[in-house]
Amino acid sequence: KFFPGKSSPILVASMGRSGSTVLYDAIGEAISRNRLPFLSNKYVAKIFKDQAWDLSKKNLVPGWVYKTHGLAHELPDNSEVIVIFIYGSATDAALSVHSCRERYGLNWIERHFKHLRSNGTFEDLGMKDVLRFSDQINGWTKKTGTRRLIVHYDELWDNVDILSNFLNMRIKLPKKLERKKSNESSEIKKLFSETYKSLDDKISLLPKCQLLE
Repeated sequence: KFFPGKSSPILVASMGRSGSTVLYDAIGEAISRNRLPFLSNKYVAKIFKDQAWDLSKKNLVPGWVYKTHGLAHELPDNSEVIVIFIYGSATDAALSVHSCRERYGLNWIERHFKHLRSNGTFEDLGMKDVLRFSDQINGWTKKTGTRRLIVHYDELWDNVDILSNFLNMRIKLPKKLERKKSNESSEIKKLFSETYKSLDDKISLLPKCQLLE
């Protein structure tokens, strides 16, 4: 709130575990280059970045970028906020969350489930869309009165010019790295693949990059 800018607030929304941090960091650095060109670096970029886990309560400041896993209906329609929604495979995202309990612990899992407005527990993760990936995708693709860029993580690097034009600033992405393969057991992978198959089939039919208003 002490460093408002003239441009619209930017919101990086995602279904979680789908590359949003890479994009969020890159946008923060672009804002920093524009606003503090002689001081810009990844540390200065933090000045213009924040998290917005509850969009109904967060005041989004012009000239800043925010990261969220909140649902689209929590952001008022016809606001000045511009949104980039980044998504990927539901199966891969769910498997990534499953592996995070061992890597990051139960407290991380509880926070992540809260951020995504889960409708169940960790034990439900392989049985149903407990993290509401479908609600995320439907909400952000169908939201009205809001400028949005909807992009699949795998296509982000091929559409960086579209992204830059959308935000009216040059975005520099880091080198694309191959996403780590899940080290879950074959039984877990099979279960998750079957559970999220219908959703992944729908995701496969979405345009890989689309501008919406």
